[in-house]
Amino acid sequence: MDATQLREVQKKELQILLEVDRICKKYSLAYYLIGGSALGALRHGGFIPWDDDVDIAMPREDYRQFLKVCSTELPDAYFLQTYSTQPNFPYPFAFVTLNNTTFIKTRLRRLNIHHGISVDLFPLDGLPRHELFQVAEVRLVEYLKSLIIVRRLPLGLSPWITRWRCFVIEWIISRFGIKQSRKWANVIGGLREIMDREVYGTPRLMDFEGYQLPVPNQCERYLTIMYGDYMKIPPVAERRGHDPLIVDVSKSYVEYWRESL
Repeated sequence: MDATQLREVQKKELQILLEVDRICKKYSLAYYLIGGSALGALRHGGFIPWDDDVDIAMPREDYRQFLKVCSTELPDAYFLQTYSTQPNFPYPFAFVTLNNTTFIKTRLRRLNIHHGISVDLFPLDGLPRHELFQVAEVRLVEYLKSLIIVRRLPLGLSPWITRWRCFVIEWIISRFGIKQSRKWANVIGGLREIMDREVYGTPRLMDFEGYQLPVPNQCERYLTIMYGDYMKIPPVAERRGHDPLIVDVSKSYVEYWRESL
């Protein structure tokens, strides 16, 4: 993907992000730019120049409400991907995807799912009080994520197993109410994403591509935990995106996708 095409992808992702922002404002739902998107907001005032995705997170209750209202609020130009809306969708979080686009990720290329340009939406959950149990929960989720589903199973069984795995992960990570917990985490992201709840706190607005969008309240602390010296620009060799197999900002993935990719 060359620089021109990457910028076109980023513009489409910004379009999706602004639609999410519109819905969240309408229903008073909290969300945060996280990961590289938060880093881009603070260090670059928008996308990291070589980044090809957007990551956001919501407290679990807001996340559930967002998924619920999407059925009526999300315009036809978009599609909400979860393990409930697509049987083969392999993740216990959501994509908000733009129809009539193509972004076929190498690791997902053989799955019969929507392969459009998308924004990743993660739930934020509370954690057990003791660190030992926090680590145990994250390690268990990592193991369940790593399970490889055998593709040559009786018809219909593989999607059922995928959905079961996602359901189990979601049950594990959502057991502890976020309001009562001292620690919050995007558990899907691993141990480094365990934060004191104050790190997220009240969303703090920051410039992102000319728009004021929310990041964690203690964004500098968040980024230090995530990346260490986050203001240091990495060497050219380390500036990587997701290396998609096929990208098209104006044509649907159905014109490209086949199971043998």
